[in-house]
Amino acid sequence: MIEPFDYHGVRLGEGAVRAQLDRVREFYLGIPNDDLLMGFRARTGKEAPGMDLGGWYSQDIFHIFGQVISGLSRMYSLTRDEACLEKVALLTFLWASGMGDLLQR
Repeated sequence: MIEPFDYHGVRLGEGAVRAQLDRVREFYLGIPNDDLLMGFRARTGKEAPGMDLGGWYSQDIFHIFGQVISGLSRMYSLTRDEACLEKVALLTFLWASGMGDLLQR
């Protein structure tokens, strides 16, 4: 049976899992917000600064955006790293602010 997992009780020491978490954290935090929001902005006809993420993510902007929000949220739950929380909050705010035009259609 699949059940929700509570990250609050998990503590990672030094090792391969922690090293991988740190690499993913740096990668996700390093993706420019404009790159993650570009496709959404373009769909609303707004100025869409940023670079195309390429590959699969050029075709469907929803996958990467959800992966980054979800991943950073889980990382914050596990580590309490404020940088993860701040990026999630900012991306969510910017997405919601820019999607109003699209949602009205």
